[in-house]
Amino acid sequence: MTYLLTYNSSGIRGFTFISFITLTMLLSLLSLSTALLLRPALLTSKSIKTNKQLEHLAIAISNYKQHHNQTTPPTLNALLLKDAADALCSLESDHLSSNYGKLKGWCGPYLERTITDTQSEYFIDAYGKAFSYDGASIRSCGENQICGDSDDLFKTL
Repeated sequence: MTYLLTYNSSGIRGFTFISFITLTMLLSLLSLSTALLLRPALLTSKSIKTNKQLEHLAIAISNYKQHHNQTTPPTLNALLLKDAADALCSLESDHLSSNYGKLKGWCGPYLERTITDTQSEYFIDAYGKAFSYDGASIRSCGENQICGDSDDLFKTL
């Protein structure tokens, strides 16, 4: 690649402007082709992460329903925070009840938390959009961020 290097009038060796532009274009093409090759893997990983989030939310909702007479939570926030209307966690003491000896009331939080988690992180999919929850299902709008088309990811409760 010595043809890219030139000497100026003072004898200092360096790159020409054309060689600099050529090198920049080659590096740009290389990075673009790498990005295009990695895009499917990135989308697949986002889909896998979103499906795992949906599964965790479905399990948390199932646990909530066990403690609330099969009633679904009014919002996803109810999985993390106790509502003022919820009774505290206690054992069912009515001997005639089919739930005798089982927990009832709000026994959450139903999602595992770490110190670094914020409340909103639980309810945002890997594509950066909030999950849609209607009591019967949880839905992610998918890659194109448009709900109701073929790339949606959802979990029926």
